[in-house]
Amino acid sequence: MQTTLNFAIPKPGKGSGEEVGYMKNAAGAEDTPLRIALDLIDARLAAEPVSAIIAASGAIAQKVGIVRLGSTGVLAMTLADPTTGTDDGKKLTIVAVTAHAHVITIPGGLAGGAHNTVTLGGAIGDLAVVRAIAGKWFLAPSIDATASTV
Repeated sequence: MQTTLNFAIPKPGKGSGEEVGYMKNAAGAEDTPLRIALDLIDARLAAEPVSAIIAASGAIAQKVGIVRLGSTGVLAMTLADPTTGTDDGKKLTIVAVTAHAHVITIPGGLAGGAHNTVTLGGAIGDLAVVRAIAGKWFLAPSIDATASTV
């Protein structure tokens, strides 16, 4: 969907309730801010690689996108440090698609510190979001993901 942004500048003296901007889609119909936001999110998610469901413990090779963990039991995963420069700024989302407290070990530690393990809470949809900065993973706001030292 192509969206065109049109801004209307309010005239001086108008009330704060006046519409100051609106958007039109390719068909010329006005879009609501919610619809526009959802379309932008959909476009962003479509651009991120999504792994097949990982059903066995092992290494997470993916450094960007969405990794889905799902099995009949808890998975023990390992996530190697990102490469300085090459991976900087990348975001990796690790999401549980089965109701298990999957464990992700980061040998280099989160932000290079002592916390080297992230445990998902045990519900479907729990997720850990990590960002690559200067060769280390940093834990971003996540859903029921606990960092610890093991």
